[in-house]
Amino acid sequence: MAVVTAQGTVNFQPVTPGERVGDLWIITQGLQKGDRVVVEGLQKLRQGMPVNAQLGSLHPAPASSAAAAK
Repeated sequence: MAVVTAQGTVNFQPVTPGERVGDLWIITQGLQKGDRVVVEGLQKLRQGMPVNAQLGSLHPAPASSAAAAK
């Protein structure tokens, strides 16, 4: 799994997946609270390279909620 370090670089580290919930996996070992996981652009990453991490969302708001917010 690719994780962004406090210094803003990529660190690949092993994780242990557990149960699958829908299209997501629960990671049972290998991540700590607050770890920032890379979810896009993985094919371009290299160990130790600097990245510009941005917060994202795993689940976009449903269309009905987005329309109601306008």
